[in-house]
Amino acid sequence: MMDIFNREELLERIGEDEELMIELIELFKEDYPEKIVAIQRGLETGDSESVRKSAHGLKGSAGNLSFNALSERAKNIELAARDGNMDSAAEEFPLLMEELDRLLPMI
Repeated sequence: MMDIFNREELLERIGEDEELMIELIELFKEDYPEKIVAIQRGLETGDSESVRKSAHGLKGSAGNLSFNALSERAKNIELAARDGNMDSAAEEFPLLMEELDRLLPMI
């Protein structure tokens, strides 16, 4: 199973700076809801480009913070939307939300 949050990996990436880690996680907490709403809205309206872009952004920010399972789910949505497979992207969305639900209590 993929890491929900690999704290050690993140700290290593940012030079063991705990304060920076806290700041980066707070920025993520402020930013992610907008991306989730954009993905959901894009899925509802069939806007694959909006879904792709929002999932790409979420994948990147989650990956940078070593939220590896969430990043992987966002990547799956991004690739499905890029390929125009909105059914697959929509099927992946609840799994993305499950990863988010597992992650948030940890950060």
